[in-house]
Amino acid sequence: MPAQTIPSAAWKRRYDNLLEEPGKPKTPPFEILLNLLPMTLRILGYNRRERRAGRDPIDFAPQEVRGPVMGAPLGGLGGGTITRGWRGEFPRWQMHPGRYEYTSPAADAFSVWVKREGVRSSVRALRAERPESGSLAGWNWGLDAKKTTYHALYPRAWTAYQDVEPGITLTCRQVSPFLPGNYKEASTPAGTFVWTIENTGDSTASVGVLFTWQNGTGGENDRAGGHHNEFFSEKAKGGDVSGVLLHHTARLPKLDEDGAATGESWEDPLTFAIAAQAAEGVEVTYRTRFI
Repeated sequence: MPAQTIPSAAWKRRYDNLLEEPGKPKTPPFEILLNLLPMTLRILGYNRRERRAGRDPIDFAPQEVRGPVMGAPLGGLGGGTITRGWRGEFPRWQMHPGRYEYTSPAADAFSVWVKREGVRSSVRALRAERPESGSLAGWNWGLDAKKTTYHALYPRAWTAYQDVEPGITLTCRQVSPFLPGNYKEASTPAGTFVWTIENTGDSTASVGVLFTWQNGTGGENDRAGGHHNEFFSEKAKGGDVSGVLLHHTARLPKLDEDGAATGESWEDPLTFAIAAQAAEGVEVTYRTRFI
């Protein structure tokens, strides 16, 4: 995608632009803390009432700090969001109001496949680095961070992959349904990725973009069972939409009045969905599961 189509006001960072000493939040002055005291007391009262009713209250002050890895979230107002980090991973999940999970499943990633006549095909995962867990070690994680740049201006974000393979440049435009004056649609917990593929080589190429997604958020609950995947297809203007529904059961702990886990849990059904739209010259394939 030409650079002039990305707004100049967008936040910009190249994949290899890591901060050696990222900043840390400072403690507010005493005067500000004193002004916040009435609100703090109301929040504490709210927390006690929610726990007394057997519910998990909203966490207004999450303690975990993941560092400068966040990007523009996928999702709108109040319906849940999943944050796609500026280096291509998905590090923060907010599927329930006030409950944040900081995990980054290795399988949640885009990959690109390129085939030119007479040249061996290649597959490359579009993330800046290998997953810390060491899982999916057989995948090709060798993305050139110096040639990949992220831009963000909510509700949109752009990632430009220059020469991801010789002569192939990709641009991924991320869009969330944040619509002024339309609260209902703007609350949809969804996002769209629009891919532009540019071939500057001297021969034709077949290019495939692969999106893989784990059924869950990367925690222990993913292995607890009770989840299943299902193919779906729908007619749509411009081309059929095909994808996979990932039915998931979120098991959330019950807490006592002091916020301690009781050892019991309650289940909240959850379904993820990933899909792609066919178009002229574009073929959509799928698998409902992989090992």
